[in-house]
Amino acid sequence: MKGMERIKLEKETASAARKEKKIVMAKKAIASYQRDPDYRFLHQRVSDLFAEFLKSDIENFKSDDKHKKITLAAKWCPSLDSFDRATLLCEAIARKVFPRESYPEYEGMEEAHYAYRVRDRLRKEVLVPLRKELQLPEVYMGANQWGAIPYNRVASVAMKLYKSKFLEHDNERFNKYLEDVKAGKSTIAAGALLPHEIIAQLNNMG
Repeated sequence: MKGMERIKLEKETASAARKEKKIVMAKKAIASYQRDPDYRFLHQRVSDLFAEFLKSDIENFKSDDKHKKITLAAKWCPSLDSFDRATLLCEAIARKVFPRESYPEYEGMEEAHYAYRVRDRLRKEVLVPLRKELQLPEVYMGANQWGAIPYNRVASVAMKLYKSKFLEHDNERFNKYLEDVKAGKSTIAAGALLPHEIIAQLNNMG
């Protein structure tokens, strides 16, 4: 019984420590934004660019154009539970994609509630559909649809990052894909890696 209580206490302590770390990171980001003009300029410019590309991408996604072009902005846009903990970029982007003055439903809404609503809306109405359209592995992984991952569309950086998970959750199909790549029957997306790095990565997968 004491062992179970100790494990429970350790979990609660770890959870509290994680929450405290998030709070500290958020406070640090706010302080940097308020005190450092260079940081503030960069923060605003980055959020402007993401908002601009995401708005364009979601319009293209909803269009009937068969040759619609979608950028990788949704792939690299920080999610709430990732890099955004240290930058708070996600909220800034969400506010620019769904500005209060352009949406009557946000008129008079409390600031904290507005921020929550647009963050959630950015995720549901923009990031999720765009990431699915781009066939990003994270979408399938998050939905536990390992057997549906299009490995020939997975960028090399993601392949390097997730190969152990692919082997764990989709071993037979992933190994078949690797064999096809080596035999020249399938391709591997180049992504951001250089050719010699791709070759080395494939050798390591053997």
